[in-house]
Amino acid sequence: MASRTTQPVRMTIDDLQKSARSNKDFEAIEQGIIDHPEWLIQIPNGRKWAIIHQLVYHGNVDQLNRLLVLQTQNPQFLLLSKTADNKTVLDIARDEMKRNEAMYQRIERLVTMDELLANAKIGNWELCRSTLNKMRDIVNEKPPYRRFYFMHHIAYAGNREEFDKFNDTYQFDLNLCTNDDKSIVDIANDAGHAPFARYVSRLKERNQPQETSNRFSRESRTEERAHARDSIMASTSRKSDTIPVPSDDTLLTSALAELNLIDSLTCPLSKKILRIPVVASDGYTYEKENILEYFKTHNRSPVTNEVFKNKELHSNCTIDGILKRFALYSSSPLTPPSSSTPTYYKVKTGDTLVNIAEQKGFDLDQMKAANPELKDCDRLLPNQIIKLPATFELLTVSLQSTNSIEPYGDVHTNIKYHSLSDQ
Repeated sequence: MASRTTQPVRMTIDDLQKSARSNKDFEAIEQGIIDHPEWLIQIPNGRKWAIIHQLVYHGNVDQLNRLLVLQTQNPQFLLLSKTADNKTVLDIARDEMKRNEAMYQRIERLVTMDELLANAKIGNWELCRSTLNKMRDIVNEKPPYRRFYFMHHIAYAGNREEFDKFNDTYQFDLNLCTNDDKSIVDIANDAGHAPFARYVSRLKERNQPQETSNRFSRESRTEERAHARDSIMASTSRKSDTIPVPSDDTLLTSALAELNLIDSLTCPLSKKILRIPVVASDGYTYEKENILEYFKTHNRSPVTNEVFKNKELHSNCTIDGILKRFALYSSSPLTPPSSSTPTYYKVKTGDTLVNIAEQKGFDLDQMKAANPELKDCDRLLPNQIIKLPATFELLTVSLQSTNSIEPYGDVHTNIKYHSLSDQ
C-alpha cells in the first residue's frame, strides 16, 4: 500500500504572532513573511500587536532586518504602523532602550531615512536638507524596503541644481543602485531627463580615482599653472598687454569658488586645503594628520559636537580625485577670490559694446573703462575677447579635454574664461 505524502503544515498569522511573542521559531516566522509579506504589520483578531512590534520588543536587530528586506514586495508596508494601544515601533524601541539600545538606534535611523526619502519623493528639498543636517551620514543609505536612495529621487525629478547642492555638501556615492539594480543614470533616462543623465555620467567618470603621479612638486605645479595661462592667452588670440590674465592663485581659487568646492576641499580643523582627505564617522572630511591628532584629546566631532561612533577613517576618493585634477596640494590657507577679479566675454556676430553692457547689466562708461584699447565701440569682431567690469558672478570655469595640459596621468585640464551666455 502506497504511503501518503505528508503535506507541510501551513502556519497562520496567529501561529506566527505567537512565535514572535515568545521569541522563538524565527525560521517559521521568516517563511511565513516570505509567503505573506503583509503579515509583518497586520494585527491578528483579538491581538494588540503585530509581528513587527514583537520583534522590536525582543530587540533582535538582525531578525528585523531580514524581514524588512522582504517588504520590497509589499507596497502597503508602513514602518510606523500602530498597535491596538496606539504605539509605534519607535515608541516600543524607546521604552526598551535601556535593555536594547541597538534596536532603538536602528529604528530611529530607519525613521529618519523614511522621512528623508518621503520628502525627496515630493520634492521638498529644504526639509531634506534639514533632515540631513541632523543625520548627514544617511545620505547614501536607505531602508531595505525602499527602492530608491536619496539621489535617485533627485535624478527622477531631473533637478540638477539641487543635485549639485546636495552633492557638494554631502557627497553622493554615484555607484549606488536601486533594489531593481538601476543606476542613477538609468533612473534619469527612464524619467526622460537625458541631459541630467549625461551630466551625472560625466561626473561619475571624473570622480574615478586617478593614477598616482610623481608630479607633486611645487616646481611642476608652477610650470603647469604657467602652461594654463599660456593656453588662455592662445584661446583669446590677443596680446597679454591687451587682455590681462589673472594670476595662477586667482585662477585656481576662482575655479574652486565657482564650482562651490572651497568648503568641501577645506579641513574643518586647519581651514587649509586638504592633502590626504579622510572621512570620519561624523560624515565630515578632514586632513588625515589633523583628525588623528584631534582624536588623541577629543571624542566629539568638531563640526557637530556629537560623540564619534568610532574613530575609523576612510579615504575620500571623490575629494582626492578633485584635488589631483586641480593640483592643489598646498599648505597655504584658502582665501576667497578677490572681488576685483576681471571676467571676460567672447563677442558674437552682431554684438556691440552697448548691447553687451545692457545684457550684462553694466553702464557703457564702465565697459569703456574696462576696455580702454577699444577704438570703435560699434565695431567688434566675432570671437573677440573683451573684459567685463569686475564681478565674480559672471566667472565660469570649464574643464575640457585638451592636449595642452596634463597635470596628472590621463586627466587633461584647461581653464577658460567665458560668459554664462556662451554655454
